[in-house]
Amino acid sequence: MILAAASLPFKQCIGVEFSRTLHAEACENIQGYPRDRMACLENVSLNLDARDFVLPAGNVVAFFFNPFLGAVLDDVAKNIEDAVHGTGRTVYVIFANTTGAALFPGRPAFVRIRPRGFARLKLGLFGTIPVELYRVAPH
Repeated sequence: MILAAASLPFKQCIGVEFSRTLHAEACENIQGYPRDRMACLENVSLNLDARDFVLPAGNVVAFFFNPFLGAVLDDVAKNIEDAVHGTGRTVYVIFANTTGAALFPGRPAFVRIRPRGFARLKLGLFGTIPVELYRVAPH
């Protein structure tokens, strides 16, 4: 996913992997990917627990594909809320989740975005995986 994001003009793309094996594979993929196919040249994979990740400054787009659930997701959601609180910045969360679990329950800072029209059709192109969009704004 880092390389997919790197094709867009983001300032930086950061992947967080708990698994050392997946982290090593991500690092190899980044190293071997042609730089002329990247719009973003600052791409990195971090090997750490997602609860320990500190969001970079500024607005952020966070993409989660079938990640952790339960207490870990709750801790990560709280970290996102804390990072946004009182800063004037916004975090957008793209959550692709094959389990269909309830996302961010009891967290009013996570406002669900419901695309319409062509945007909704484009999301349908992801296939059978439910994709939900959220905006986390300062409160």
